[in-house]
Amino acid sequence: MAEVTYTLLAQCREEVLRPVFDEIYKAKEVIKVECWLYNERNGEGEEPDPNLVLRANTLGPIVDFASSRRELIYRSNAPANVSSVRAFCEGHPIACDLEKLGFDMGGSRWKSYLAVPFSPTQQYGQPFRMSVSLR
Repeated sequence: MAEVTYTLLAQCREEVLRPVFDEIYKAKEVIKVECWLYNERNGEGEEPDPNLVLRANTLGPIVDFASSRRELIYRSNAPANVSSVRAFCEGHPIACDLEKLGFDMGGSRWKSYLAVPFSPTQQYGQPFRMSVSLR
């Protein structure tokens, strides 16, 4: 499954996103695509601990679910400092930079983010929620 998801994201980046970015910016941009899935529980206890789990990205397959990066979904007014989590919590796409996420602009090689939350419906009508981000 990890290999298939990685391949789909990489194809999307190269066949769909790359031509658009090349046309807009007239230069090669480094594009990283991530797929975060909603997880009701943290797997460590009985109480719900809603979070998003990084399940795939274009750097390579993520094969160990237990060690995947996780970010809590905040239920307060405090904004999340991860673009995918913020978009998921706000319920709409966001485009932002490091400063908007609360970081120094020189703090990362990734300077801008586009995150889109969505809830596609599976074959049997059971929705699953996720957030996809571009770095």
